[in-house]
Amino acid sequence: MQPWIEQFTKLKQGALEALRSEFATLRTGRASGALVEHITVDAYGSTMRIREIASITTPDARTIMIQPWDRSLSPMIVKALETASLGIMPNASEEGIRLTMPQMSEERRKELVKTMGRMTEEVRVKVRRARDEAWGEIQEAARKSEITEDDKFMLKEKLQKEIDTANDEIERLRRQKEESLS
Repeated sequence: MQPWIEQFTKLKQGALEALRSEFATLRTGRASGALVEHITVDAYGSTMRIREIASITTPDARTIMIQPWDRSLSPMIVKALETASLGIMPNASEEGIRLTMPQMSEERRKELVKTMGRMTEEVRVKVRRARDEAWGEIQEAARKSEITEDDKFMLKEKLQKEIDTANDEIERLRRQKEESLS
């Protein structure tokens, strides 16, 4: 009886995961491997992500260290990092490739807060659309007498609870990321 709620929950989880990954790619003042792990490199005749061909560590709060498992890939990784528009120049050495994060300006911090606001609003809209779609299907099932009126309103309450938890999680993620900017 609750395939609509299950479908909505899957869509909600997908939207939240997308927001988490988008937030991970935002460059804050702190070093994070998530900033570079998704960047693709032409290696071994195919396109691979950096995390598939190297270890990524953060030895301190402002440094990302990339150590390719095959040192011959270093020039290709450097090239990929330079073309990725990170705003950080890679520094290759015998130890690996080092990226040093610059100090964040107040202007950049404000810009990131606005960007995060847009991202969170987009996710909220996606979740609301998914809720509206599920509610429409529930109403249609009630019209066709597939479910009772009581079931219809019980499902509406469950949908609302799911929306409330999604909005709480979206806000928690936004606050958490905003705190990491300070």
